[in-house]
Amino acid sequence: MISFVILNYKSLSDTIECIESINKINTEYSRSIIVVDNGSMNQIEKQEILNYTKDVVFLEENIGFAKGNNVGCKYAIEKYNPDFLCVLNADIIINQKDFVDQIYCLYEKYNFDILGPKILPNDSESNNPFNAFTNIDDINHRIKYTKKLIYIYQNPILVKMLNLYINFKKIIKKNIYKNMESKSDSEKDILNVPLHGCAMIFSKKYYKKYENIFYDKTFLFHEEEFIFLRCKQGNLKTLYSPKIELFHKEGQSVKKQFENKNTNMRMVFRNKEILKSLNLLKDAIEKNEKI
Repeated sequence: MISFVILNYKSLSDTIECIESINKINTEYSRSIIVVDNGSMNQIEKQEILNYTKDVVFLEENIGFAKGNNVGCKYAIEKYNPDFLCVLNADIIINQKDFVDQIYCLYEKYNFDILGPKILPNDSESNNPFNAFTNIDDINHRIKYTKKLIYIYQNPILVKMLNLYINFKKIIKKNIYKNMESKSDSEKDILNVPLHGCAMIFSKKYYKKYENIFYDKTFLFHEEEFIFLRCKQGNLKTLYSPKIELFHKEGQSVKKQFENKNTNMRMVFRNKEILKSLNLLKDAIEKNEKI
């Protein structure tokens, strides 16, 4: 048994598309699909999602990524006691037919605690292995950078200059990816690396050790660093494998939250939440907090 946990926030069409892709997976292993709605569905939408899965948790308010997923994982564990928890963003599509079978094969080979897939498109921000912030110097640098971004996105002139820089950087980045494609380690199985939070597969071995799957003090962003810090503290095994892959549309939940606002407001919100999570991460490392 594998349980898929999907966190929904104002993204019903994405969630349905994600469910439909899961149902197309070919496997003899049983599966369950649990949807957690973060306080965003109206009555018509609630009835509609029940046509796709009866395992739906309707929260009264948006409690964020970590807490929302923890609710769904707890539901899955108590009802199904699955071999694996596959926690997905709503904007994920799985096109690989043997996705589940490969998870079981990889567990038999590596006995992992957490597995991360290859994430398409390859040139997106949501790649595995994930480029996590794991030391204080990097975190402090990112905190300063994030504060600058908050200031910039509140100034229209500075935003225009930033966008020019970002577009130029994207062109350079694409060329780098093309040149590195044949030499990339992303086509190999890699142990004990940080994994991106848009799609994580947790083994029963992992969830038997922790009351909450995710560190629940964050609202959005940088959940990956807390997971990786927990893995280092507990001597757990993470695995990235390109033998499983999926497609990530990326960033839909934040866009939906501010769909009637301008892009600058959305980016200010995003970076304020990033800043909160980075400060929590810094405190946890400095205080040697048990994650």
